[in-house]
Amino acid sequence: MNAEDGTVTGETFTTAQSGSLTLDENFKTQFPMEYTAFRTAKVGSYIAYGIPGTAAVEGSTAAPSAAAVPAELSVFLVTAVKDVVAPLSAPEGDTVTPPAGLPTVKDDDKGTPVITIGDAKAPTELISQDLITGKGAALKATDTIVANYVGVNLVGGKVFDSSYAKGSPATFSLSQVIEGWTKGLTGKTVGSRVLLVIPAAQAYGDAGQGDAKGDLVFVVDILGVQ
Repeated sequence: MNAEDGTVTGETFTTAQSGSLTLDENFKTQFPMEYTAFRTAKVGSYIAYGIPGTAAVEGSTAAPSAAAVPAELSVFLVTAVKDVVAPLSAPEGDTVTPPAGLPTVKDDDKGTPVITIGDAKAPTELISQDLITGKGAALKATDTIVANYVGVNLVGGKVFDSSYAKGSPATFSLSQVIEGWTKGLTGKTVGSRVLLVIPAAQAYGDAGQGDAKGDLVFVVDILGVQ
């Protein structure tokens, strides 16, 4: 609320739309005082803190004017606390020898999976094959996961997308991706490396999306659940 006149600027107490805070190192660096308050609070605690206002600044030739900003008071009720397991940096688990006839996968000298199509045939149905079986939690179709991946076209083997090339894992909901990912990754475990061979009908169709056209092949390293 505006601490000067009591005007409420936003709240969730009456709307039952609670939010969440992730108390990681990034939050600690940006908001050290709030981090300490929330990190030590117990469920049921109320936490209040104020932010001082600023006076109006008259403009000049050197700097523009700025309106006054009132002091702000925020109150939080801690309703639940959940420990979050940090994602893995790489797949961990038991290596699996896949059946013959599938695209093959080997890491290059930088640890990036390289997919070779070889003699693999066009899929008649979705193929979801563990290359490494992780020992973590099994994924649900509604989970938001953290994963590294590489995607290529079955015809030609051209890479059209890669989180490795972007320099960091991707975070996404399994309910908001192509059908081949939702069905192919549901039930797989954290720590796994999964080879997906996806018919066009369960990807972006024959028309494709960008460079991803027709039947697709992915290697997905499941690093965590958010």
